[in-house]
Amino acid sequence: MAKKKDKKAKKDTPQFGKKIDGHVYESRKSVYGIAFNDSGQILVARARGKVVLPGGGVEGGEGRKKALRREALEETGHPIEIIRKIGRANEYSISRRRRQANNKKATFYLVEAGEQGHPPMDHDHIPEWMDVAKAMPRFKSEFFRWAVEQVMETAS
Repeated sequence: MAKKKDKKAKKDTPQFGKKIDGHVYESRKSVYGIAFNDSGQILVARARGKVVLPGGGVEGGEGRKKALRREALEETGHPIEIIRKIGRANEYSISRRRRQANNKKATFYLVEAGEQGHPPMDHDHIPEWMDVAKAMPRFKSEFFRWAVEQVMETAS
């Protein structure tokens, strides 16, 4: 019975991005966190001219939560505490820098960010607390907007 539920959950996972002919898409497990401060602003990182949620790829042998803690610290300098899972979404993307086509299989979590302990280790990421209305149209990925909308819907 659990197998049917798992298949249904995967079938119901939203798929974003456009698959481009001529590319072979690698499945890439990824994880992202959504944190708000007391003013209702969302924690984002500016990276190479784009606005992203803290997170990224899950490395071999690493669990999703451990990967998210590592990625958040690397990209923002903030330690995080995971509150709850928001959901899953997939996105086709092509990394021009890595010259790789991916179907990101992402899990999103609501997190609480602690005090920034040090500057980001990823020097091309600049952390910022941004108003949600300003962040939404600036997000690099459509599935970032989807995930934030999921949190906002459950909060109202």
